[in-house]
Amino acid sequence: MHEGENSIENHQWKDEHAEKFVKSMEKQIKTRYEPFAKKITKIYEKYKVKEKPNIIDLACGPAFLLMEIQKKIPNASLLGIDSSEKMLSHAKLKIEQYGVQNIEFKQGMAESIPIEDDSISVVTCLNSFHDFQDPKKALSEVYRILKNEGILILKDKNPNYPKWKMKIHFYFLRFKMSKERSKRYYKSSHHWINPQELDKWMKELNFKVSFTSRSVDYIVVGQK
Repeated sequence: MHEGENSIENHQWKDEHAEKFVKSMEKQIKTRYEPFAKKITKIYEKYKVKEKPNIIDLACGPAFLLMEIQKKIPNASLLGIDSSEKMLSHAKLKIEQYGVQNIEFKQGMAESIPIEDDSISVVTCLNSFHDFQDPKKALSEVYRILKNEGILILKDKNPNYPKWKMKIHFYFLRFKMSKERSKRYYKSSHHWINPQELDKWMKELNFKVSFTSRSVDYIVVGQK
């Protein structure tokens, strides 16, 4: 079921780019990761996940979201999955630096998640879904690993957001990241997944779908 090592190797970061990315994301813990962790917690409570939850953050990067989730849901079993060995090394270093324990990591592709069927309570994914090689296959993999009534909480960029508002958003984004990187980010908007298309894909897999936000980002919840 799982793809070969060559597919994983294609998703590696160069050392300097990985370090710049981690530093940039670390500056956004309060504005990017903490608010989404709060949203995840509210959704988790709404769906009344009864047992001790096991939560996977798909494309976890440097693990800042997992660290924030742990603060909100301290009894959760947490696992970060990322295709990049280099990024997972940064994640392990960061949880050590922040004195965080009980977060595990595993290398794997979103299109072939190295997890057993029907075993996960919650899967989260923050602004990475549009970067996957095959987003539809990634969705089917998430559905496969979720327990019955388990939930996917996915946040990604909205290509339907009005262009003039998006330009304003990216103007202010320049102060959070470099001007060059914010330009690249804006130009990548043609890769973003239309929420209507995502809704269709999820329903084809028999997810029960609910959008909780549709602005420059959208947040969608899918329950198995």
